[in-house]
Parts: sequence; structure tokens; C-alpha cells
Amino acid sequence: MLPKKSSKAQAPLSVSTRIEKFKHKTKTGKKNRIPDEDLDSYIQSKSYTKGYQNKLMKSGVCKQSLLKCKGMIQRSRIRGNRLARAGDADRHIYDLKPKHLFSGKRKSGKTQRR
Repeated sequence: MLPKKSSKAQAPLSVSTRIEKFKHKTKTGKKNRIPDEDLDSYIQSKSYTKGYQNKLMKSGVCKQSLLKCKGMIQRSRIRGNRLARAGDADRHIYDLKPKHLFSGKRKSGKTQRR
């Protein structure tokens, strides 16, 4: 009796067929471009994710207070963004002491403790 062939097992695809499959999925730059007249609506549609927008709209709060809330959120991010942009050279060293001025200069009474 012959063994059953499973429906899950498939023959591996050749390299050329995989490349062709991949080429069909990718898009070229010209196809992805957005016309200038549609650009504003495209930016507005991408500004918030759908889930977040639905939560805000379903919350029952009026549009003016939603706009005020969005502004407050954006203003609260300013400080964090500024700190994120600061590199190592921009960081402040709070405990800076001029140790090069004090090294090797012993005052009276220091010899017993050295």
C-alpha cells in the first residue's frame, strides 16, 4: 500500500520563481508617489492611527476639547524631544570640581593622614 501524501508538504520553490514572486510584491517609486493635490488629505489621514482616532471619537468629548488635548500632548513632548536630541557633548556635568588646581598642595596638618 502506498503512503498518503500530506497536503501540507510542498516542493521547494526554485530561486527564479521566488524572485518573481518577490518582484510582484514590491512597488516602484513612481507608483508610491502621491499627487500634490492629494497630499494634504494623505497627511491628515496618516497623522493618527485609526484605533487612536476611533477611541477619541467614541469618547463623547466635543471637538474643541479634543483639539485642546492634542495641543497639550504635543507641548508636553517638547521637553522630552529636546532631551532626546541632546548628545554627549550637550549633557551637563553637575559635580565639576577643579581638581587640577588642588592636586599636590598640602595645607598644614595633612601629613599625618597621608
